[in-house]
Parts: sequence; C-alpha cells; structure tokens
Amino acid sequence: MPARRSPFGLTLTILAALAVVLSLAAQLWTEVLWFDSLQRRSVFTTQLGAQLLLGVVCGLITAGLVWSGLWLGHRHRPIYAPSTPQQEALDRYRAALEPIRRLGTVLVPAVVGLVAGLGASQQWDTFLLWRNAQPFGTTDPYFGMDVSFFVFTLPWLTFVVAFLTLALLLGTAAAAFSHYVYGGLQLANRGRDTTRFALLHLSGLLAGVVLLRAASYWLERYTLALQSSDRMTGIQYTDANAVLPTKAILAIASVMCAAMFLSVIWTRSWRLPVVGTVLLVVVSVVVGGIFPALIQSLRVKPSEQSLERPYYERNIQATRAAYGLDKIQ
Repeated sequence: MPARRSPFGLTLTILAALAVVLSLAAQLWTEVLWFDSLQRRSVFTTQLGAQLLLGVVCGLITAGLVWSGLWLGHRHRPIYAPSTPQQEALDRYRAALEPIRRLGTVLVPAVVGLVAGLGASQQWDTFLLWRNAQPFGTTDPYFGMDVSFFVFTLPWLTFVVAFLTLALLLGTAAAAFSHYVYGGLQLANRGRDTTRFALLHLSGLLAGVVLLRAASYWLERYTLALQSSDRMTGIQYTDANAVLPTKAILAIASVMCAAMFLSVIWTRSWRLPVVGTVLLVVVSVVVGGIFPALIQSLRVKPSEQSLERPYYERNIQATRAAYGLDKIQ
C-alpha cells in the first residue's frame, strides 16, 4: 500500500515555491521600474531578451544531447546481451533502473539543460557585443583583421566553442553510460562485442569533441594579441615565432585525431584513437609548452632588446592610436 503524502509537507513545498516565484517577480519588477525612471526600458528588455534566448537555446542543445545519449543507448540495445560475468552483474542495475527509466530519461536532461541554460544566459553581454559589432577601421598587423574582431567576435567564438565542448562531453558521458548499462558497449574482450551503433554513436561524439578542440587551438592564436606580459600587451617574439606556429600544428593534429576516432566505425577498435589522443597530449606538452620555453630562454633572453624591439614599437604605436595621440609630433 503506497504511503500517503503529508498535507503539511506538501503545503510547505507549495509555500516555498510561491516564495521563490514572488521574490523573483519582485526583483524583476524593481528592475523594470528603475529602468523606467531613467527612460531606458529598452536597455533592460534587450538584456532580458538576450538572456532568455541564450538560456533557451543553450539549455535545449545540452538537454537534447544528454537525452539523445540516454534514449539511443536504450533504443539500440542488443536484443541478446553477451553472456558474461560483467553482463550478469549489470542485470541487477538494469532491473533497478527500469521502473524509473522513463522519468530519468526526461528529468536528468531537463535538470542538466536548466543548469547549462542558466550558466549560458550570463554571457548575454558577450552575445550582444558580437550581435552589434561594428568595424574600427584599424587592421591588426599580425593577422590582417579589423581590431573589432578581437573586441566583439573573438570572445563570442571562444564562448561558443567552450559551451559546445561541454555539451558534447555531457552527451558523450550520457551515451556511454546508457550503452554500457544496456549492453551495447562492451569493455571486456577488448570491446569486440560492442554493437556497431554504439561504435558509430560514441566515435561520432568523441570526434566532435576533438574537432572543437582543434577550433579552440585555432582561436587561441588570436588570443595571443590580447595577452599581457610584464612590459606590454600583445604578441612578442616568442609568440610570433614559436607559439603561433605550434597552435596551428596542434589544430591540424586535432583534426587528424578526430579522423582516427571516426575510423573506429570500420576498424571496430579503439586502439588507433587512443594512440592518437596520447600523441596529441604529448605534442601539446612538447610543442605547445617546452618548445616556446626553450625559444624564450635560449633565443630571446640573450638578445631581448634587439629581438623584442619591433614588437615594442608596434605596441607603442597601437597605444598612441588608442588614446588619439598618433597625430601628435
């Protein structure tokens, strides 16, 4: 006989929910009145609209990836799971999850999507800066791009790549969990009994994650123009001659690693992508960290004034132009 719910507990829950809703409504109305007093309600509605748009879109993307991972893992489970000690142990978990499977398939993505949407909505200013970007009419000396790209577009692209990476990782984790629990993903016997759909699904998601890492490496090239050192802000000798080329190499290596993950569909083995991932990590440490450090200590330090002089001059010119002093003799 099911336990009866306490009317007192239900009342407290309803009152707590009403208190939260009324508090949020009061805060919202206070903001509206304050902006109305300044005759700038459009500023508030623009911000609120951007927050809602980002929250809904990013929340739906994250929830969709997590939901699809859970649902597809169950939908394409093998009819007869291999008879192994591993599967016999998982039978108990499947039996325990079955009564709440449908609820969990909806509730877990909804909660994850809500959290992701709330976090993404805080980037409303980054979105609006990108959406209303205007050219500055000044070209960057290293990349040949308008300076407005670094102010308006680059922060937004960095956020998009970081968000999609997180969303894909969450979707991959949900898919791996579902495929493993329902027998599609086999860890024993070197994964030879893993279903073809599980290989296709997981390798595609992981390839997407690595491709986004390649995009991140490529965007990191542009962020060098914004980094600060002890003497200046912008690209210096080591950045131009060591870091920039290595970021491009790492981006290309990441694309090749993503192709290795897709090769799992035909080879049915994770050996190649695992080797590729390990090599990518080694290359990122050696080429992305050790090599620039050696250039800085062995090449730049002994002749710093002569090697860094052109970069200091460009930085001084950019600073004078930013403050409107470039026309003064």
